[in-house]
Amino acid sequence: MSSSDEAERAAAHPAAAAQKKRKMVQRACDSCRRKKIGCDGARTANRRCSRCTARGIECTYADPFYKSQYPEGYVESLENRIKRMEEVITRLSSNTEAGGAPDRESTHRASPRSGYRNIAPSSSGAASPAFRTYPPSAASPTTAHDRDADADDEDLSDQDGSVSSDVLQRLSDLSLDPMVMRYWGKSSGLTFVCTTLGIREQYLSEITPETAREKLSPKKLFDTKLRSHAWLDISPVEEPIAVEKFPPADLMDELVESYFRQSNDFLPLLHEPTFRAGIKQNLHLRVPGFGCTVLLVCAFGARFSDDPRVLLDGTSQWQSAGWKWYKVVDDRHKSWLAPAHLYDLQSCVLMALYMYGSSTPHLTWTIVGIGMRKALDVGAHRKGMYHPTPTVEDELWRRAFWALVVLEWGGSHGLGRPPCIYDEEFDLTLPTECDDEYWTNPDPEKAFKQPPDKPSKVTFFIHYIELARLITHATRTIYSLGKSRARLGSDGPQWEEKVVAELDSEMNYWLDRVPEHLRWDPDREDELFLSQSGAIYAHFYQVQISVHRSFITSRKGDPLSLASLIICTNAARSCVQVLEKVTNRIGTPNHRNGVRTHYQDHCDPVT
Repeated sequence: MSSSDEAERAAAHPAAAAQKKRKMVQRACDSCRRKKIGCDGARTANRRCSRCTARGIECTYADPFYKSQYPEGYVESLENRIKRMEEVITRLSSNTEAGGAPDRESTHRASPRSGYRNIAPSSSGAASPAFRTYPPSAASPTTAHDRDADADDEDLSDQDGSVSSDVLQRLSDLSLDPMVMRYWGKSSGLTFVCTTLGIREQYLSEITPETAREKLSPKKLFDTKLRSHAWLDISPVEEPIAVEKFPPADLMDELVESYFRQSNDFLPLLHEPTFRAGIKQNLHLRVPGFGCTVLLVCAFGARFSDDPRVLLDGTSQWQSAGWKWYKVVDDRHKSWLAPAHLYDLQSCVLMALYMYGSSTPHLTWTIVGIGMRKALDVGAHRKGMYHPTPTVEDELWRRAFWALVVLEWGGSHGLGRPPCIYDEEFDLTLPTECDDEYWTNPDPEKAFKQPPDKPSKVTFFIHYIELARLITHATRTIYSLGKSRARLGSDGPQWEEKVVAELDSEMNYWLDRVPEHLRWDPDREDELFLSQSGAIYAHFYQVQISVHRSFITSRKGDPLSLASLIICTNAARSCVQVLEKVTNRIGTPNHRNGVRTHYQDHCDPVT
């Protein structure tokens, strides 16, 4: 039939034509419409199509059916979307110009179950608890010590800011515990899924009524289909540690002082004013995590005590000093299902330091590895997880991560094992060069400001990290497998000479940048800086020996072998001379319990 005949029939019988036209409009159910398949729901009595009945799902007609190409409110929806995008672009531009990643603080529903709460005043004006269950959500600015920060800021693909705040909010919505922060990298499947859900929600917001959209929301789907099993729910509440498990008050003060002077001045982990304030307020009796930290501090301090009360009950062997307090923490195994806390990272570092002085120092490598995984789980390795302005809490997270890094790198090299993380796999800034007493100040502008005429004790740790980077590079090249060398471009003729020359150049560069108060001077009056100077130079000679010692016997008769032998001999002689001067000035660091110290660790390659 021609179109002209249809037109004439429609003109002669307009009512019939209108009825026929209306019958052609058949509404399919929502499921069939999305699948673009035929639907017979309109022809059934209960309006349930056969396909939905066969699949056992609800047959709904909630999605609106628009005859026109542009639904009602389409233009208004576009205007709202443009407005939101302009706000996002403005926020990104302002934060990028300030040198940081986009501020995502508002996207996280932070409810820190803090151990230290309102003990020390905030360093940035706003109230800031000293500890929280996860790192804060903001970008950290570039510091003078972050050598790769400029490159990272230029490469936006390396920034967590590439994951939008909407995606982060959906990660929180889909989390088994929205109050616990987890880190999800760019390659994570969950990040991809949440991005897809965001596009889906945006599409549904334009064509679906509010009531139907609520039924199809990711949160609703998660609650009904992906809910966690009840037996996997872990309560964050732990039993406090009994008061009799701690040393007496007078002995605790002595042990805490020994820890801070013998360890924290070299490997800064804790904030001394906040830590002492927590003990004064009996926080260790109420917060199990802090209690474990106090016990481990006492265990380490016992290594430098001559009080018989530090010994294990029923023995007179000084090698058992502090073991009874270490054992309390070791017996309190935390469930692997429980989220990581800052106390967990600190405990791993303290347990590793204590085990270094035991007859099984190789176990520290496993302990540090566990702590490193916990740190990566909460994103402590990314600078985008820290506030632009330093806070007590931020700095403690940063210190804990860097302590784990240097212990991981040093332990991996000492045991001949690959480390679990390399320098290019994290981008947080170095610890702030500011002594503990200057972290907080009533004036926020003066917080974390070291007096210009007073050198910082933390500077030692900064330069120690640089040496640890060099020893890791040596482990990755000189001591690596053949196929690893080929992949890194360190294979081929004369590759060894090239790598050694690069490492020697880096060590000379490091030596030229040592600040005045850390340069070796056996007549230095300040005993702390004398100890730090001796330790850092002893470690420098250790790195020098580690770089060259493999060529002494592997290539006899080769010029490189003879040069390496001379370098190792001179470095060993210099290391012994430095440690002898330090010992004559401040006494032997090896107390009567036979503990291994920083100096003994540095001398190991020499002996």
